[in-house]
Amino acid sequence: MVWDPEGGLCDRVVPTLTEQLVARAFEVDARPLAEVSRLELRRYSGLVLGVPVPGAGLRRHGPSSSVEAFLAAQDQLDEVKTALFCVYRVRPGHTLRNTRQVVHDRGGEVVIHHAYSALRPTWQDHVLPAECMVRIR
Repeated sequence: MVWDPEGGLCDRVVPTLTEQLVARAFEVDARPLAEVSRLELRRYSGLVLGVPVPGAGLRRHGPSSSVEAFLAAQDQLDEVKTALFCVYRVRPGHTLRNTRQVVHDRGGEVVIHHAYSALRPTWQDHVLPAECMVRIR
């Protein structure tokens, strides 16, 4: 799992998401985007990518430039299934749609995506791990 720590939004979701994936028998290597430039994606069954929604999700729509740079550096994106999540303050806006398009443009496949509220990060928090069991396994 890789997430963009910009604004600290994803940091609210990552610990619980990691625990839930481990409980579903996934081996999770979780690192903030700042620590990762390029991954050997062949080593993994899937990539879980977290992106924060900029501002209120009304005007600016991610992904951030650091997420785009990370995805551009991945030359094996077509060899893994990708799960996306975003964390928003007010609205998720089009961040998931736009990030999904960037993954697609780089040859990857997004098999599940989910938006988490920063105010209620545990509401429906089981959705992404459950879908990973079905779509990434």
